[in-house]
Amino acid sequence: MICCAASRLLVSAVVIGLVALPASARKDKRLEKEDLINVLLGPARAQWLVGPIASIATDEEIQAYLELSDDTAAEDFILEFWQRRVDPGNPWPGHQVKDIFDIRAERADRLFTEGASPGRRTDRGSIFILFGEPKETGFVQDVSRNDVTVEVWLYDPSVRLGLHGEPPQRRYFFSKKNGVMSFASPPRILQSRPRR
Repeated sequence: MICCAASRLLVSAVVIGLVALPASARKDKRLEKEDLINVLLGPARAQWLVGPIASIATDEEIQAYLELSDDTAAEDFILEFWQRRVDPGNPWPGHQVKDIFDIRAERADRLFTEGASPGRRTDRGSIFILFGEPKETGFVQDVSRNDVTVEVWLYDPSVRLGLHGEPPQRRYFFSKKNGVMSFASPPRILQSRPRR
């Protein structure tokens, strides 16, 4: 939770238009959860792509995983997937991408699990796994949507690349949709004006 001064700073930053659209799972388009489920695999592997893995994987890897038809092939694919991401020059000395992923995924499951969705497969959990903890979080009321509460995450521009090799957007917005916190468009809020 952030203090009042920081909250006012957050609201001011949103008001003056320093906003970014919600992140997408892919650079060009956001793949829907249903597009990432391999129904030919068992329950433990069918949804492996759902969440931040879809951002880390290439389009070719996603397609290849969706074409798998048995769990043994899926296990082999996942092992090779992480082995391809072992890089001695990575920006996390002493840790490989999978190590960071696993640590953040476990924490995301504790912090962001909603209903039947493990935290790692939620929008907030995915952003957390890709970029780590935001510099600041807060809440604003969106007047364009009947004062819906919007959660705002701010990332420092100096944050290094995410696990998928891309920098974070400056801001991410989340609001409840069908009982689950999901990406939201930037809120429109009322700016308080000084009295004359």
